[in-house]
Amino acid sequence: MRMRMMMVMMMMMMMMMMMMMMMMMMKMMMMKMVINVTKRQLVSALYFVSNFTIQAQVYGPITIGTPGQVFNVVFDTGSSDLWVPSSRCPKGRNTACRNHNTYNGKLSSTYKSIGKYFNATYEAGHVFGHLRKDSVTVAGIRIEHQIFGEAIHESEIFAANFPDGILGMGISSMAALKQATVFENMVSQGMLAAPVFSFYLSRSESAAEASVLTLGGTNPGLYTGNFTYIDVTVPRFWEFKMDRVELADGRGTFCKRRCNTIVDSGTTLIVGPMKETNELNRMLGGKLMLGVLGVYHFNCSLVPGLPDVDFIVNGTKLTLTSRQYTLQLGVGSIVACESALRSAGTLLSRVRAPLPAPWPDGGPESLRSPCCGLAIYKKLN
Repeated sequence: MRMRMMMVMMMMMMMMMMMMMMMMMMKMMMMKMVINVTKRQLVSALYFVSNFTIQAQVYGPITIGTPGQVFNVVFDTGSSDLWVPSSRCPKGRNTACRNHNTYNGKLSSTYKSIGKYFNATYEAGHVFGHLRKDSVTVAGIRIEHQIFGEAIHESEIFAANFPDGILGMGISSMAALKQATVFENMVSQGMLAAPVFSFYLSRSESAAEASVLTLGGTNPGLYTGNFTYIDVTVPRFWEFKMDRVELADGRGTFCKRRCNTIVDSGTTLIVGPMKETNELNRMLGGKLMLGVLGVYHFNCSLVPGLPDVDFIVNGTKLTLTSRQYTLQLGVGSIVACESALRSAGTLLSRVRAPLPAPWPDGGPESLRSPCCGLAIYKKLN
């Protein structure tokens, strides 16, 4: 009995150490982003934003109110709400509020109270508070009368995040606030040349090779070739049917009956059904991480020799190299290489993407989405 207790305690300590190490690594991985705006007058403007702190977290500054109060927000296609912390959030009891910029409506001449509450639930936590109306400015585009959430409570998991809040780039039909999104209001107020936004995501820390969010179109200088178009199948998410997933060396095919796939810029991971994702990781030579469900790791020295993984979308092959589907966590000579291919059972490791409700096909076990987020937008070089 004593031996069993000691083993359980050791496993718990290892998991705690791993979580602490991952949080430290997340804070150390710094990147930069640009917002490229195509306005109605067809004038292109570059807007440099603050450093990333998490490797594939698309965030940058916005302002709310008059004069503008500055917030760093995640630009998340997996959700549709805008919320930021409130100055009335009890900082003594809520670390998440204490660590971030907070909104004070009394300091804004364009502030209006809606008189309603909101509650937004995410995979690793939730926020709730009051609905407010104020002007919101993104990359010089001022949106009038935007309804957003002023959070008076946040789950403590948000305390470790550098961004203050979330700006959802999803469809308003999935919004917890039940309001038009920031992007939809940009379009309805005639601020953009076209009702289009696009992401270019990069791991580079150089400003010259920074990640880019383009509002109102695409930036031809950031890509070659043609886009692959596919219909959205569920108008709650950016969801579509993917043909299949293949190992480039021919050893395995997954998602054989087509997969319901969600494109989500708020996650670093590629998430799929547990059985198929675990089999894919094992075929790639991954080893199950001790004490962590569904997380596989690789010998870092072997990563360059691992096969490509192909995602077939509308007949077009989108290829990820081994460097692109692995996460390198560490500092100096202490580096761990984890697979970014995760099963639906490990979704708690995705902090920012909201839990879809309802899930496609009814639930996590039947969720057929081995691909989402960054693999579809742009390879992380």
